Amino acid sequence: MHSLANRYCGYLLTLLAVSTPGLLRAQGEAGISLEKIVKAWQDREGRIKTFRFSWVKEHVRSRGSFLSPEWGRGKNPDLKTVPEETTSYEEFYSAINDGGKIRFTRSRMEGSVDHILRRQETTSVANGKDCRVFRARGAVEYPLGEIGQEKVNPMDLTDPEFFPLLMILRPFHPVLGSFNGQSTVRNMTLESRIVTVAKRPCYQLKLVDPSSSVVQFFWVDSERDFTLVRRSLTQEGKLLAQIDWEDYKLNGRIWIPHRWKMVWMRDDRSVLSSGTSIVKEFSINSAVDEKEFELEFPVGTLVRERGSHPVDYILREGGNKRLVTLEEWGATYEQLLASESGQGLKSSSSRRRVVLLVGALGGIVLITVLIAWRVRRTRPRVDQA
Repeated sequence: MHSLANRYCGYLLTLLAVSTPGLLRAQGEAGISLEKIVKAWQDREGRIKTFRFSWVKEHVRSRGSFLSPEWGRGKNPDLKTVPEETTSYEEFYSAINDGGKIRFTRSRMEGSVDHILRRQETTSVANGKDCRVFRARGAVEYPLGEIGQEKVNPMDLTDPEFFPLLMILRPFHPVLGSFNGQSTVRNMTLESRIVTVAKRPCYQLKLVDPSSSVVQFFWVDSERDFTLVRRSLTQEGKLLAQIDWEDYKLNGRIWIPHRWKMVWMRDDRSVLSSGTSIVKEFSINSAVDEKEFELEFPVGTLVRERGSHPVDYILREGGNKRLVTLEEWGATYEQLLASESGQGLKSSSSRRRVVLLVGALGGIVLITVLIAWRVRRTRPRVDQA
């Protein structure tokens, strides 16, 4: 599931060049051209300085979409089927953006180390200097934090739940943009004839990657500022994944996505997973407090700082850090939490030695008692006069 979603999103990062001279022009109705569509997307992004969204997704997972015996013991040692039956549940998301700064929260079902789907609460924050991610206990066994040197968490940009918004609101942003990668114009074609998609008049864009058999199709609304109506990913004629933007709301001069549906397919053309997301609240170009892009980890969080000098530590009271040393790799979270730096495995060994010593002493005492009892039973009895 995760590999399909990552592949699905990864291909979108190579869509088109924004300002390449001599963009391919398709002659046809109303002088439509690829350049005109791109210009409309750029203008819309330029009008949106900040945004705030919250949305709910009804996620439907088919039987075995997370784990299937067909995957073999290499990926599924216990040959489990998860979920055992087709199931649905709600997921909750929110996003705040101000330029390159972003806050993205999600509450959804994710796989745990014991291969069970559990509710996971995650918050990501990027302030233009670094990015932070906090995962509460849930699918992860202990609170986990991460600090990276990137301007934004790369996983946020390819998260399939955030992607439909970024494609519309931040398509060409140098950090967040899905369409900011350079690609050759010869790989993109524009069908100038209007076709009907989801009851909307659309132009079709087609992107063929010469290094892959994957073909992407984009349908843009000819009457709504060339907003995306559908995007599909195909391979050898088979649908791999698809997004449908089913509803927009007009906010001033800006069309805002209000409902979208995503579908991932199996190789046998059956549905692997699907979900419909509905926006509950949103605001455009409202003031955003800088504190929205701050993220403090709670006490007890195992923090991983990444950069030129990576370090792991458990956050303690008063901001103190219990460093995790290389010698402690292999220690459990509980062992690290209950010991000082460098003592995670040593303290465990000491406890085991104490237990063994106590057990041995107890065994010696028991054997001594038994021997004494046997001696007493076999000793000739002397009758008293």
